[in-house]
Amino acid sequence: MRIFLCKFLLFILVIPSLSCDQNTKSSENFKTKPNEKGDVNKLPKTKIEYDSIFYAGDVIKGKDIIATFRCKNIGNQPWEIAEIRPSCGCTNATKAPKKAIAVGDSFEIRATIATENISSKKIDKTVTVLSNCQESALVLRVIGKLIK
Repeated sequence: MRIFLCKFLLFILVIPSLSCDQNTKSSENFKTKPNEKGDVNKLPKTKIEYDSIFYAGDVIKGKDIIATFRCKNIGNQPWEIAEIRPSCGCTNATKAPKKAIAVGDSFEIRATIATENISSKKIDKTVTVLSNCQESALVLRVIGKLIK
């Protein structure tokens, strides 16, 4: 009975994470792990102005979507990006820069979505930016409709 329960829980928890149609919930409160920059949760907070949604429109299945999100540090502290996390395996995103983005400077985050293995007609993918911004995480969304 115990083995069955373990296998069942493993199936329930692991299999959905392998799906390409899974999205990251924007309401999740992410905590970053310490990295070579230190723990960004302990750094002074800054304010970021950013494009939160990229509308891809109608996309032919098999054609990649390339989304660009412009972000600008409008706060009074350097912006330290610890990690940029795509929502699933079909989404790739810009790597976090090694240097902080100075006050007044901008940074572009590019996300590429491979549509070949997306099974639904609705495209709704996210890229989560973990940093020392005032929000717990910046959630960038790519929205579109898949056509054949």
